[in-house]
Amino acid sequence: MTRIRLLVPGLVDYRERLGAAVQDPGRYDAFWSDAHVPAYAAAAAHVPAAALPPSALEISRTAVRGRFNRYTQIDVDTLERPVDVLVLRLTGEHVELAIPPTIDPTGGTIIELRLYDHGIFTLEAEADVAADVDLDDLRESVVVWGERLGREVHDRYLVPIVAALRAHDRHEEVIAERAAGDDSRDHGRVLWVTRSLLVDPDTPGWRDQAAYWVKDSAGPAEPMAVIPTEAEPHGHLVRWLNYLFVFRPGSTRAVTDAFPDEWTALRLAQYFYAAMENIDVQLTHVLAQSLAPVPSISLSDLRGELEDCSRRAQFISMHLQDVTKYLSRAVRAELAAILEYWEFEAVVVGPVNLKTAACERRLGELAEQRNARSSVFTDTILLGIGITSILGTTVALTEFGRTMAVDPGMAGYDTNQNAVTSWIAAQPADLLLLASVGISILLAVLYTYFRRTQR
Repeated sequence: MTRIRLLVPGLVDYRERLGAAVQDPGRYDAFWSDAHVPAYAAAAAHVPAAALPPSALEISRTAVRGRFNRYTQIDVDTLERPVDVLVLRLTGEHVELAIPPTIDPTGGTIIELRLYDHGIFTLEAEADVAADVDLDDLRESVVVWGERLGREVHDRYLVPIVAALRAHDRHEEVIAERAAGDDSRDHGRVLWVTRSLLVDPDTPGWRDQAAYWVKDSAGPAEPMAVIPTEAEPHGHLVRWLNYLFVFRPGSTRAVTDAFPDEWTALRLAQYFYAAMENIDVQLTHVLAQSLAPVPSISLSDLRGELEDCSRRAQFISMHLQDVTKYLSRAVRAELAAILEYWEFEAVVVGPVNLKTAACERRLGELAEQRNARSSVFTDTILLGIGITSILGTTVALTEFGRTMAVDPGMAGYDTNQNAVTSWIAAQPADLLLLASVGISILLAVLYTYFRRTQR
């Protein structure tokens, strides 16, 4: 029997505070040790049919290894903590979405939902392929099914689980607050649907079936040249979207048991690629907002979003490096091969760095423009004060001179040496007003000239 297994990454409203697990490990571990009860209650409250046992929800963050001497074993992963946050194992009875006609309903459906940091979740769904189905129809139908199933499990299970975790984090020490530019419409959106064909070599014509499945992802080689042979009917091919896993004759039909290292590497590759891809999209949003004539969010919020994206991109890259240090050699080699074939550094990491630099330049330009506008506003105020002072000084001198001339009490101080004061006092009021206006206009012209020469 041929089976199909989907691996579907999507977006979710969950991000941890950067470095929370390192800053205070005791408090971080205490948070997750008590998180199972509220998370399970939130998930179980939305099951449509069959009951959800408590064992269906596993908090991965509670599986903590020692921080020292993690090189004692080379055939197993020795990560300090699993990469995923939690795992929810479901069946077809726990969802309402009907399976497509290309899937055999009698074989049952296995569904695994994983929550990750940096706003990523993955859905894995496995089922039997219906007999005599066209592979093109199978691919098209499971892509649509995977997208809709990802949206359903997100809305039905992940949204209440994340809400329960936020409520459990009363002091906001683990889960980060929502970003200013975060669009809730993106939550639950599926990024892509990868589909793995799980082939039993005892099935007649399995090589033709496998070759057709990978014909668009085999590269320049002939499909028959990159799939397992009849003499050695065991192996896998992970290239792009359409994957192939061929079991050993008579072996287990669980891909996670028959190919544990390969599937673990594929999960990690999908997560890190999706997380960095999400940062890439967010940086595009920041850059687009900064180029808008009137941005919908403030410059300080744009700057905060850019800093958060830049730091998370660096954190994801560092996390990938840390993870690869403590993976088993087989998983590490498979992960490196997958990311190299996907051109992870060139296709995702490179654009993220480029957009980060472009956003920093654009926000720097906006900051300079804002400072220039503030400077003009300040200079305008000072110019107004100066013009008012000129007029006020002229009026004061006129009043003082005329008072000296007519006040007997002030006449004793007039020694006929205040020629300037007397002259100003003797002028008509209209002439003094026009002179003050003329000086003010001259100052305004000089200010405008020097502002333009500074540009």
